[in-house]
Amino acid sequence: MEPTYTAPASRLLRSDLTQREKLEHLQDLIAWMRTRDPGETYDYWNISDCLLVRYMRARGVPLQDQFGSNYPAVSAAVLSERGFLSHRKLGVGSPWTVTDALAGAEATLSALQGQPRPYRGPA
Repeated sequence: MEPTYTAPASRLLRSDLTQREKLEHLQDLIAWMRTRDPGETYDYWNISDCLLVRYMRARGVPLQDQFGSNYPAVSAAVLSERGFLSHRKLGVGSPWTVTDALAGAEATLSALQGQPRPYRGPA
């Protein structure tokens, strides 16, 4: 099942996003994660195939452009300052799962919307 995206992919590369736009991109990332196999694993340290890079590919955003990596811009657009994909929040060891990342993303979204919901880490 393909998610319905509400935020334009081209906006992922802007550095001047408003908080509302960041929330829209986080919601899109969550929608994308909900379409993934819950048991799907990823390697947080693999910069060519981590969860965010997979999301970028799904949205058609190139990892590199003529100015260098697009990863920092996309990371800032969807992760805000909370860093829910951080290995410190998801555990130091691997494998990392989409289920764990989704729980962290949903808790982050709730907190940013003013409805804090504790994220307890991986199950």
